[in-house]
Amino acid sequence: MTTANGQPVEFTKVRVEPVIAEAADHEGQLQRIISTVIPGPRSAYGRDRTHDFAPPESVIIAQDSGVKSFDLAKPLSQRIERFMLLVRLLKPSTSESMAEVQGATHTVREFKPIMLRFRGAGPGFGSPTQLAARVIRVCRTIG
Repeated sequence: MTTANGQPVEFTKVRVEPVIAEAADHEGQLQRIISTVIPGPRSAYGRDRTHDFAPPESVIIAQDSGVKSFDLAKPLSQRIERFMLLVRLLKPSTSESMAEVQGATHTVREFKPIMLRFRGAGPGFGSPTQLAARVIRVCRTIG
């Protein structure tokens, strides 16, 4: 999934931020996007790399505020999943969710960020059965 013009697009409480980088800077660009929301996202990965270079891709961001940030993790994760389901239903594609980083949006926090890997997201997150890709390009206009 990416955006039609390569710029971030905001929908109802969900932002699609395309990762536009060459292979050499891909990991760095991905970390820069995530760190604009969750400081220190690399601590969520441990020794694992986030994933391989698999363009076009985007970071899907959902944020909220509350007293206990980890109490918001499940509803925010469901918001992203609902958004992805709607996009997949409206625009048939071969998109896959690879991983999710959850954490507080400030540097003083009770817990470090965590990463959840999704189905099939082992070493080399790309789908081993994918023969052709149909890319989703989202934009604010309908039509």
